Amino acid sequence: MRGLVVYVHPFAEEMNKSRRMAAMQSRALAEKGYAVLQIDLLGCGDSAGDFGDATWEHWVEDVVFGCQWLRGRHAVASDKPALPLWIWGLRTGCLLAAEAASRVGDTCNLVFWQPFSAGKLGLQQFLRLKAAGELLNGQVKGAMEQLRADIASGRSVEVAGYTLSSALCQGLERASLRPPRASTPPGRLLWFEVSAGATPSLSPVGANGASVWRDAGWSVRADAVRGPSFWQTTEIEDAPELLALTCKALAEAETAGPPLPTSTERQDSAADNDGVGPHEEAFAFDCEGEALVGILHRPPHDAPCGALGTGVVVIVGGPQYRAGSHRQFVSLARALAAAGHPVLRFDSRGMGDSSGALRQFEQITPDVKAASDALCRQVPQVQRIALWGLCDAASAALLYAHAHPDTRVRGLCLLNPWVRSEASLARTQVKHYYAQRLRQRGFWLKLLSGRVAGQAVRGLWSNLLKARQKPGSSGPLPFQARMADAWRKFDGSLLLALSGDDYTAKEFLEFAAASPDWHGLFERRGLSRVDLPDADHTLSASADQRAMNSITIQWLGSLP
Repeated sequence: MRGLVVYVHPFAEEMNKSRRMAAMQSRALAEKGYAVLQIDLLGCGDSAGDFGDATWEHWVEDVVFGCQWLRGRHAVASDKPALPLWIWGLRTGCLLAAEAASRVGDTCNLVFWQPFSAGKLGLQQFLRLKAAGELLNGQVKGAMEQLRADIASGRSVEVAGYTLSSALCQGLERASLRPPRASTPPGRLLWFEVSAGATPSLSPVGANGASVWRDAGWSVRADAVRGPSFWQTTEIEDAPELLALTCKALAEAETAGPPLPTSTERQDSAADNDGVGPHEEAFAFDCEGEALVGILHRPPHDAPCGALGTGVVVIVGGPQYRAGSHRQFVSLARALAAAGHPVLRFDSRGMGDSSGALRQFEQITPDVKAASDALCRQVPQVQRIALWGLCDAASAALLYAHAHPDTRVRGLCLLNPWVRSEASLARTQVKHYYAQRLRQRGFWLKLLSGRVAGQAVRGLWSNLLKARQKPGSSGPLPFQARMADAWRKFDGSLLLALSGDDYTAKEFLEFAAASPDWHGLFERRGLSRVDLPDADHTLSASADQRAMNSITIQWLGSLP
């Protein structure tokens, strides 16, 4: 064992985007001999509570507790030097790491990935998402001022599917990336940034920040490598040079001088609690040579016994992690387990905490099979399985049924299935976007005055032409046709749930109405359809999540 590392994730949606990089770095450090703890803060990922319950102080305490737990887990004999402790943060996670370092009680070391110099910058950047949404709705006037007023008065605010408490916002706004108080012995700091330029260089903020920490007595290495801004890119991206630099820098820090003085006192407060919850277990299982990470939700002992035989495998759509609106899967699994159903959530290969290259939804049939097998191994009482999926995960569930008939699978819960093609997207845009715009007097006034660019008109014409295209093509069977075939032949129960405020759901209905492959499938026996008129794509409103949880529980009770 070479050392201990506690990872502190960034804020809100940046946690979602960066989880793959965090998992890859954690595995790389583990291979080098470091024990790595990836902690989900209160209300995030798989941890307890809701995001709206969190405060900045809660999160700092979580990081300190994680350091104590990891030290207690890997305590050494009193006559040997303690293992060096590193707190590794990304973006706002660096602010938490710096503050936690002053409370750990002795020397620790820090790794900063692309840190914010002050929390108010991160908060302002996030609140702009709300202002941008108001702009699209024509209500931008005073949006930021109203958000600030709500926070100052102690009210929570809703931004992009996240509920932020006033205490969290105010704590984040006060946070700054400064060295711990003088009573804490200085350690080592690795300050790393990524740059898209051919010759990467440290930002002015990074150069100035590194100087401040050096002046405080810390041994600082500051550097930049080539790589994308993976915490905010549209697609999930990797920065391999950053991974390699971090591993190399930690190894070199060991040989840079005598070991740093660290405490050998054992922290027993959490060392014996291995579970992520009273009825939740994290474990890894194999899929074609890669390690898939899953969370198993076991029903409590007082749960209804009759439901134990029906297990649920939750397939996560796209490269999403359990943050923001995508944390609905955690809420769903806990609700189903409380009703007596064993539930397995898992990350497909290359997504979240699982290893391997990224796969598209059409390529994860082996992952679904491996998860179903794992659920049955872990809970032998499971006699039937329901697959639950949102968006392209719903499509993946149907594709699994098409490619691998599995007699254990007796139900498919499909929320806003993904069937996108160029023609279907065009039809949806023409019917639900352009049709609405053409009825607005302001649009015609802008058009006649020349304030609507010709590109907008050309876009409408292009979509009209694409919308006339009929589904179907030569070559391999399109995934939409395979979905329809599985829908037709599946002899179990189907639950179709559609959000009223969602273009993916509207596109699904448009596609099914225009495609001969889907003719008559909405009348098939064993199909239950539920419309959630005010819900968005991911059921980001808690009321919609609770409604879907109840609908799913009732439907599971009727599976054959």
